[in-house]
Amino acid sequence: MAKFPYKKYIFYWEDPVGDSSWCSANDMENLKPALITTEAYLYSRNKRHIKTFASYAKETDGTYTYGDVNVFLASGLVKMTKI
Repeated sequence: MAKFPYKKYIFYWEDPVGDSSWCSANDMENLKPALITTEAYLYSRNKRHIKTFASYAKETDGTYTYGDVNVFLASGLVKMTKI
């Protein structure tokens, strides 16, 4: 049986936050991205994007299908820790 080819990580990344209401200058100064925590397998990573998945199925032909997938900007990555 082949070894599972993916490693699991905890990803900490910044996600944009928006507000469609009227904001004061103080509101604008205090507006920050949300810090998101994602526990998932790393599918791929390059300079621009990180792709992850949290669920998978191994098919009868040995390939995998993936669920609970995400792609986020690599520039938003704060930290990733292998688990």
